[in-house]
Amino acid sequence: MYDPGKIVLVEKSQLGRLIDEQSFQKSGLILSNQNLEIGRLSGADLILLGTVQFDDQSFLLQLRVVSLQSGEILAVAESVFDSDDSLYNQYRSVKP
Repeated sequence: MYDPGKIVLVEKSQLGRLIDEQSFQKSGLILSNQNLEIGRLSGADLILLGTVQFDDQSFLLQLRVVSLQSGEILAVAESVFDSDDSLYNQYRSVKP
């Protein structure tokens, strides 16, 4: 649950502004370094990164928590949701 004393949520649109201001498009940084720099600029200590791979039968959710100070991966989680799972159906209903 969100605890305003411990977690600071940053809107993706705000991160976009930071990227524009710092001209990351011209910096030549690789994606992982961009994420670390964006996180530092936002004042965050940790960043949650993830991927979703989706097909008609299931989707794979992969998440990792990364320290913005060191770049160290602190936690990794992976889960497969089958088509009979309610989370699969929720994801499918919002997938563009």
